[in-house]
Amino acid sequence: MCTIETSEFHVADAATLLGQDPAALLYVTMMLARRLDGANQAFLKLKNQLAVGEPPGLIDATLDKIEGLLSAIGTGYIRAGAGYSGYPFS
Repeated sequence: MCTIETSEFHVADAATLLGQDPAALLYVTMMLARRLDGANQAFLKLKNQLAVGEPPGLIDATLDKIEGLLSAIGTGYIRAGAGYSGYPFS
């Protein structure tokens, strides 16, 4: 990536920023709420897929979506130690 002129970046202290700027706190809260809502909806979809015996590929796609929504926790968190044995969270 190139810039036309010299750029300067500052790293904000999250605790200070969120404590002093209500708009920033509201934005972060809304983003986390959307992510959690998306993960909850995906978990309901996964529950339905398991109940009707969907193919493993569709179940894996739903798990990938959930993993993406919860990626702030860390990659692989959902499937840590899990192997597919008919139920992905073994």
